[in-house]
Amino acid sequence: MKQYVRRILGRVLPRRVEGQSEEEYRGMLLTKGIWAMAFALAALAIVKGAMAALPGSITVSSSVNGQEIPIYCVKTDKKQVALTFEAAGGNRDIERILGILEKHDIHAAFFVTGGWVVR
Repeated sequence: MKQYVRRILGRVLPRRVEGQSEEEYRGMLLTKGIWAMAFALAALAIVKGAMAALPGSITVSSSVNGQEIPIYCVKTDKKQVALTFEAAGGNRDIERILGILEKHDIHAAFFVTGGWVVR
């Protein structure tokens, strides 16, 4: 583990140049650290700003006593409908459903579980 950490730090931290005083080397490390901190803070500000500016994505979940339950409705001002299809009995109708969705340019999200994931 120590070798791994040394290898990573060797790539990140600059090496001391021959003839460079310890004070100069520490100053260079401090400067690099300040730049890294400024970069991290700027990245954090960008992410936080994006989260505030893009509130359009909605995550919804529902649970009672820790058990997930189906969501039957969500309050929204948009006129939209969400449909679900149960394909546990087989996939006889899947191709037909996909054709109808494609024909009407309807976007869909599919959630697969169990054996469907393996396929």
